[in-house]
This record gives sequence, structure tokens and C-alpha cells, in this order.
Amino acid sequence: MSKGDLDGIMMFGRKIKPVAFGFVLLMLVYVWFGVTDTGTFDGTILGDIIGVLSAGAGALLIAGWWGRVQKLAEYGLLTACAVFGMRTMFLLLTEPQAERAWQGIGVCVIAVGAFLLERNDGASRRKQGTDAG
Repeated sequence: MSKGDLDGIMMFGRKIKPVAFGFVLLMLVYVWFGVTDTGTFDGTILGDIIGVLSAGAGALLIAGWWGRVQKLAEYGLLTACAVFGMRTMFLLLTEPQAERAWQGIGVCVIAVGAFLLERNDGASRRKQGTDAG
């Protein structure tokens, strides 16, 4: 069991990773707003970049979970952190009084924390010679 898994709760024969699942949902939201050119970035190039990076992060997280590939899950969490970091920096520079600008800092910390938990678990599994699923 990974430190990011829920023990005993399965979906499609795989353990649930609630933080990663939450990031997949958030990434889908950003993809939607990037594709429809709505939301915070209203059709700017930054909105498109965030949409593409969000799609990549979501795909990596889903592929890592579905394929039981630890490295993909780790890269997905790092990419999600990059998405939130870029979004947060832009918001802090343009709207420092906005609540969502400051919330992004907390979400970045959550993404990094989830990455570190997954990475530490993956390192311990590699030492033991077991799979990363």
C-alpha cells in the first residue's frame, strides 16, 4: 500500500488515491476552462498553457493509477504543482487581493506533499523489489 492509498477501498481492482483523484478533478476543470476560453484567464495564452498542462497532469495521474506505474503518478503530481504554481504566480501578480490567488499556495503545498509521499513510498518499494501498484 502506498502512503497515498486508502487501505481496503478499491475501484477497478486498484486502491484509491484520494489526493491524486482530487487533482484529476481539478485538472479537468482547468482543461474545460482552457478549452472554452472562460474563467479566470478568458482566452489568454496563459489559459491555453494551463489547459494543456492540466490535461497532461490529469493524463499522467490516471495512467499512473491505471497502469500501476509509480513514476507516472509522481510526474502527474509534479505537473499539477506546476499548473497551480503558474496559475498562483500570475494571480498574485495581477490580483493579489483575490482569495483564489492565496488559496493556490496551499494547493501547491498539498501537491508537493502528495508527491513526496508517493516518491518516498516508491523509493521504499524499489528497495524492497516490489511493484509500484
